[in-house]
Order: sequence, then structure tokens, then C-alpha cells
Amino acid sequence: MTVHCIEDVEFGSDLPAFIPDTSLAKGAQFAKLIGWDGPRFNDHEAPVKRVYPAQ
Repeated sequence: MTVHCIEDVEFGSDLPAFIPDTSLAKGAQFAKLIGWDGPRFNDHEAPVKRVYPAQ
């Protein structure tokens, strides 16, 4: 079953599993689309360096 909108679903039907893409690349793409582009969303080390700067 392919679900594009709520009208595609019959009451009581089992829905297909949805596994979102939560990769770093998709997160960075989303952040850029909503105007939150920055290193904390496209680099694993950037937030760590910000919280724990080199001494």
C-alpha cells in the first residue's frame, strides 16, 4: 500500500513501516532549508569543539 494522503488509508488498515532518513547529510539539508545552516548540523566534531574548546 502506498500512502500519499489520509484519504489513501482505510480505517483499520495496517500502515507500512516508515523509517526516516536521519543521516547527517539529510539533517544538514533540512537545517539549510529552514535557515539554520551552520557547522553544528553538518559536522559531528563542530558542536563538541564548541562545548569543549581546546585548551
